Amino acid sequence: MRGFEVYDIAKAINDPSFRVLAVLGHRTAQAGRQPQLRLYALSGDGVKERPSDSVPKFTGDGAASFAANEKDVDVSYSLTPRAIQEGCLLLLV
Repeated sequence: MRGFEVYDIAKAINDPSFRVLAVLGHRTAQAGRQPQLRLYALSGDGVKERPSDSVPKFTGDGAASFAANEKDVDVSYSLTPRAIQEGCLLLLV
């Protein structure tokens, strides 16, 4: 998978028109992990990657996992890297 660095877990999800394979992983950055999600349509014609705009783009260091309903993705971000990325001043007292 081009641009997909580390595989974590995959789930097959039933969509009304076809089955979808959701692959969850992450990029390894110097400061931390950057979650990634790819979708693949599973049909009688084979496996086809869904367009990258089919899912929201994750930005920043954090972790992602499938939610309890196995259709949603839970994402949590590290506060300090995210604040730096967004250009926010972070004061810890």
